[in-house]
Parts: sequence; C-alpha cells; structure tokens
Amino acid sequence: MTKNNLINPGVLEVICGPMFSGKTFELIHRVEKLKYLEGSKYLFFKPARDTRTKKVKTRFNGIEAGCISVKKADEILDNIDGCDLIAIDETQFFQKNIVEVIEKLLKSDINVIVAGLDLDYRGEPFGVMSNLLAMADHVEKLFATCFHPRCNRKATRTQRLINNKPAHYNDPIFIVEGSGKEIYEARCIRHHIVPGKY
Repeated sequence: MTKNNLINPGVLEVICGPMFSGKTFELIHRVEKLKYLEGSKYLFFKPARDTRTKKVKTRFNGIEAGCISVKKADEILDNIDGCDLIAIDETQFFQKNIVEVIEKLLKSDINVIVAGLDLDYRGEPFGVMSNLLAMADHVEKLFATCFHPRCNRKATRTQRLINNKPAHYNDPIFIVEGSGKEIYEARCIRHHIVPGKY
C-alpha cells in the first residue's frame, strides 16, 4: 500500500544522467512533497566524499535540502528508525556495499530513491550505479544539453576538462568538482572526447 502514491514501500527508484541534467532537482522535488503528507518520515543522505556543500543542493536554482553526510554506506542503517523513505544523492561516490545497504532498506519496506551519474567522465558505468540500475523498480533517466558550441543536442555524457583540455582515459575516476583545475560539461556522444580510450 502506498501513502498517497508518494511512498512506495520496498521500491527502489533511480534518477540518473550526466552532470547538469537536473538529477538533484528531481530528487528534492520528488521527496519534498512528503512535507505535506501527515505522518511520513524521510531522510536525505549523501557521501562525505562530496565536499562541495553541507546540504543536498541543485546547480541551477540553488534549491537545497538538509541531509546527513556519511563516510560509509552502512552508517545509513543507523539513522532509519521509523523512516518511510530514504533519499540518497551522489550515489556513484559510495563503495560497493551501498548495494547491500539499499537491499536491507528495501527488505525493511522502505522506499529508496537514489540519484547519481550513470556514466563516469570516460563514458563508462560509474561505480555501483550499474548495479543499482539493474536492481531498480523504476528508472528516470535525465538528459542535459550539449555544451559544445553551436550543438545543443541531447547530452548523455559528462566531459571532464583539465586546463580546458579533455581528461585522459587513465586519469583518476574520483575527483570532486572544484578540487583542482578541472571543470565539467555535459556533452552529446558526438562531442564527448576521451583521449586514450581507444
């Protein structure tokens, strides 16, 4: 039974896509509706590895929501008493045991909604996201608009640029935006460039 169709016990929902596609906005929008549902309890989580802000925050309009930052996925299980729904942002940054944690939440009849990058800057499955997409009961795949000049096609990839040049295939996967000279753009597959990939 669902609560007003906003909470789906034991259901995993995945929101994914490239950077700048509105994943966090969709996550907040989906969950914040529960403020008006009497008797519902929900919590937001994000990995401590994401040090950009203390809250879950959108890029476009600065909408934000309070969250619990955790170093390890199993810390989520310490905070779920009475929760109907758990929302997790930047899920790609968690270690593989986030899959086990989410399965435990689902078996406890908790609705779990995760958001994250489905592909890394190389255009390959990003960490645990491929596992979660396979497990998901519902997937919402979002798109951005290609940043390449005069393109404006549907962007499905995230381009990492270092000193305005495409990052090499052998560069580290995990770099939090703003930690160095790297920037990110949304790109269509035609304009997504990864030197050393082939």
